[in-house]
Amino acid sequence: MFSGMDYDTFVALTFGLGAFSVFVGFVLAVLSIATSREDRKNPSKYASILFIFGGILLQVFWGSNEAGSTSTVLGIISYALIAIAVALLPVSIKHLKRLFENKKKREFYDICIKEGIENCISEKNREKASLIAQSKNLSYNRIEELYSEAKTLVGIEREKDNAAKLEKKLDEEKRLSWEWNKYSNYSKGREKRIAMLTDEVYDAEQRAKEQHSMAYGIVKSGQQKEQSWGLYGGLASGIAGPAAGLAAAMDVQAKNAQIRAQNAAWAELVKPVSIGYTYNALRIEDEAKFLKSQLESATSKLVSDAPASEVFECVAIYDVKVGISETGTAIITAMARMKKQVSIYDNLVAVIDGTIIAHVFEDKKEIGSTVMVLPALGICDGEPLRGIILSCADPKKDHFVSFEAGELWYIEK
Repeated sequence: MFSGMDYDTFVALTFGLGAFSVFVGFVLAVLSIATSREDRKNPSKYASILFIFGGILLQVFWGSNEAGSTSTVLGIISYALIAIAVALLPVSIKHLKRLFENKKKREFYDICIKEGIENCISEKNREKASLIAQSKNLSYNRIEELYSEAKTLVGIEREKDNAAKLEKKLDEEKRLSWEWNKYSNYSKGREKRIAMLTDEVYDAEQRAKEQHSMAYGIVKSGQQKEQSWGLYGGLASGIAGPAAGLAAAMDVQAKNAQIRAQNAAWAELVKPVSIGYTYNALRIEDEAKFLKSQLESATSKLVSDAPASEVFECVAIYDVKVGISETGTAIITAMARMKKQVSIYDNLVAVIDGTIIAHVFEDKKEIGSTVMVLPALGICDGEPLRGIILSCADPKKDHFVSFEAGELWYIEK
């Protein structure tokens, strides 16, 4: 089976191959991480994984076991993984060399810009650029071509960075869109208020817990734990006799006294911060209690059957603003209040609840609309509204907003 090779030699070679495979894999992994910013699809990343796993399998399941059926199968798998990694190795090395070369070219361009070399037209600029290229061990035929290539690489990298930033920004705007429109599908009734208040109560309770936790944590973070003088004294007594035990116990008690003094000093030092967190927690707890009381009464609030168009006539919308982000997303903010006090069912003071539709126009052409959800307790004296339309607008153009009734109703205050 071993073609004249004794088993111990075979095991040693197998272990050696496995260890070498893991080593190569880690080297490729380090190089892959170092160039991850250059190219996230670096093939060396996959080769490193195959080398590492193949080497580990080869060591654990082949070299350290008797040559049984299980070891043989896993050994074949490990050899297959290493073989695939070896096949990828030339491509990986070539790719890594190109990435490191491009990195040096970008560094070359950055140094040129710092030195005031914005082109290679003049003889002075060409000479300076040549010296910089030599310091970076870059080979070239004409310094103008190297400069142009490096400038292009930097431009591509900046475009990638900008695209990544815009993608991250758009993801955040999508999250906002979901959050702001979470209650937009409720129709006339109490269910919207109940749903919003339920979530707001939970959020307030969680924020209060976090503030209490911060108050406790800031004090505990700088405190030390006292030692057990009985335990240490008993151990010393058992080893070296009663006198040693007594000495050890007294030493631990003295150290504990120091620890208590240090803990007290730390607690006094961070007391203002801890009090601040506790004050915030109590304030948020009061907010949660108020919201709970509103939630408990929400189930019995009466709702008018007035049509949405009639309710909308009682809404005054002012302080309207449209902001356009770099992704082209339009964010609309406004304030809304009731134009007059309204009573329902003869003498019940009412507020307005529901949704309002905002239409955004760009150079007199509508580019989108969004639902603006009224607050949990509705609008009365003046409440903020907000809406968002993803990737629809040009920030360089003028925009205005018109409003119409969505689902609107009067509900008992």
